Amino acid sequence: YFAYRKEYSMHIQNHYYTLLQLPRMLESIEFLHQRMQHRTQIRDSFHHISYEERDIKLENPTYEELKEWYQKSNLPLKSFFNTSGLIYKENNLKDKLPTMSEEEQLKLLSQDGMLVKRPLIIDKNLVLTGFKEKDYETLKEEKR
Repeated sequence: YFAYRKEYSMHIQNHYYTLLQLPRMLESIEFLHQRMQHRTQIRDSFHHISYEERDIKLENPTYEELKEWYQKSNLPLKSFFNTSGLIYKENNLKDKLPTMSEEEQLKLLSQDGMLVKRPLIIDKNLVLTGFKEKDYETLKEEKR
């Protein structure tokens, strides 16, 4: 009887804590939903621009491609890394990158597409890494 009562009490406690967290969970879900809608609206506003989609998780960018994009971009090489990615964090690259040469960093990026920041936009004279709405708006205006 006591074991059952203790288990039942813990069950009720767990539901209580879950109910306390519910408003925060709902806020998070709403935030993510709004963010996805916003990104979809921006992506859809580019419908007049032709592009080629490439899944860099399946088809890693080569060392040569990354080197060309890096040189064309005038961005720091770190901006090509997906710093919020699991592989970046698991390998503690935040501390390792400053001690690595550009060649080593480019080779590392070419080994796993999950290390590369997405989306990656490459145009004749332009390379954009990550999602920055201001940059996308500039690109959209140039392509009109």
